[in-house]
Amino acid sequence: FLHIYRFRFTGYTIPKRELNFLLIIRVVRVIIIFVRRWNMKDKELIKLLKKNEWQLVRINGSHHIFRKGGITIAVPVHGKDVPTGLLHQILKDAGLK
Repeated sequence: FLHIYRFRFTGYTIPKRELNFLLIIRVVRVIIIFVRRWNMKDKELIKLLKKNEWQLVRINGSHHIFRKGGITIAVPVHGKDVPTGLLHQILKDAGLK
């Protein structure tokens, strides 16, 4: 049997085989976004913070200090990828995750 699904608003029917293909494409897109997002250079992270209205307060050695409201975040700038755990914590503190 070929199962057919009907979209609620459009009335368009789509066979299950095509639906599975569309779901696979969606999963691949999510995986690509996930992989790309967690491998981030320090300069990309700084651009992301500035884009989200974080202000650069000062630079102490190789650390850029950003502030927004009452929250302060330190971003290490060493010219390479930010370690995954630190990246998660910075994005969480910044409210971007």
